[in-house]
Amino acid sequence: MVRSYPKIILLGDSLTEGAFGVEGYGSAMVADYAAKCDVLNRGFGGYNSRTVLQKIKDGEFENRVEAGQASPTPIKLVVINLGTNDSLFTQIPLEEFVSNLTALVSFFKEKHGSDVLLLTPSTCDPEAFLAFLHGRGIAVEDTGKSNETSRQYADAVLQVGRETGSPAVDLYELFLQVKRDGVRDEELFTDGLHYTPKAYRVSPQSTPPYVRVGKTSIIQGF
Repeated sequence: MVRSYPKIILLGDSLTEGAFGVEGYGSAMVADYAAKCDVLNRGFGGYNSRTVLQKIKDGEFENRVEAGQASPTPIKLVVINLGTNDSLFTQIPLEEFVSNLTALVSFFKEKHGSDVLLLTPSTCDPEAFLAFLHGRGIAVEDTGKSNETSRQYADAVLQVGRETGSPAVDLYELFLQVKRDGVRDEELFTDGLHYTPKAYRVSPQSTPPYVRVGKTSIIQGF
């Protein structure tokens, strides 16, 4: 029988999905937790907090018993990175976003006993993103996306972290710092919104903060 390990779920949108590329933090976690935890990619393009909450209501994140097991393998850690699509075209109002994210954290903590690590939205390049959409034949004049809006949703994530006792990584501030150090937006974003490999490496000491925070503050003994 193939041994089952505790699970780490990376939950979010296309930014989480992309984190499992060659230089992404998802791939780094897969390597770092090999033979300790199974790191699962649950990031999908277009997801927002409302989409994910509906998936939970539909039973998609029930931790079922696998063949040959007496009980389900535990979900040790859930890393949630939402807010980028919530603020895009103002799809999800800020108040609903806070409510949805709080419900997600509560679900994993209360139902599965999981630790939860929150990641905020980062900065963006609104003009480049609008130009990208126009280049794809998408005739919009306002995406609703701005750095001011991103900061609001990032602050909302930090708020939920404080209120639920969940650590949060402020990617917005981390991106601002590297930009202050001279890194240009075009080095961080492929289209003004999605990350380049360099953006996935943004963190102090060039160590993915998700792995660093997870190993020192969340997952003890790994």
